[in-house]
Amino acid sequence: MIRLALKQTSLFAIVLPVILCLPAGLRGQTEVSLQGGMSLATLGGSDIESADSRAGLRVGASAILPLTPSLDLQLGAAYAAKGATEQGFGLEVDLELGYLEMPLLLRFSPSAAGTISPHFMAGPALALRVSCNAAASAEGFEISADCDDEFDDLKSMDLGAMAGAGLDIATSGSLSVSVDVLYNFGLSSISESDDVKNRAFSLLAGVRFPIGQ
Repeated sequence: MIRLALKQTSLFAIVLPVILCLPAGLRGQTEVSLQGGMSLATLGGSDIESADSRAGLRVGASAILPLTPSLDLQLGAAYAAKGATEQGFGLEVDLELGYLEMPLLLRFSPSAAGTISPHFMAGPALALRVSCNAAASAEGFEISADCDDEFDDLKSMDLGAMAGAGLDIATSGSLSVSVDVLYNFGLSSISESDDVKNRAFSLLAGVRFPIGQ
């Protein structure tokens, strides 16, 4: 729990300085989004024959900067759990990967009347691996290990393409509640020797509010 809290705190240490460096006029229009939810991740690539999804946590913060009345730039940082599980011959293997993910998304919000408005997002996402644990269990016995101690070909950086859609629901004042669905398709292999790519589907909920006003 302490390690997770430190990771969440570091997200604000990345996003907030960027916001504070913006010109005062632009900061007055900028919104902050705080979101968290569940992610279903797996592994793909030509060297993956079969891998099952594993559930994990995704939590982060974003700055939403207006470009036009309907187009925004969304700069964020999130802790994202990824990896996969595999079962066979009475053996279950679980690979848990943790990343500090930094997406840079174009966000399109068509004009909509009422309190509910849709939005659509797409763009690249750079991720830095911050943890890796592997566990195997069979017939009641379980062993686990830190990946960095056992595998020397895992890359510390990952690049993906992210796309998604969501709804903003206006509440009292300038506060709004958001619900998003995101998909991250890994573009680069996370292994130096094999073709193994991250895949992750996330369902998130959070709040949005303006700053600098």
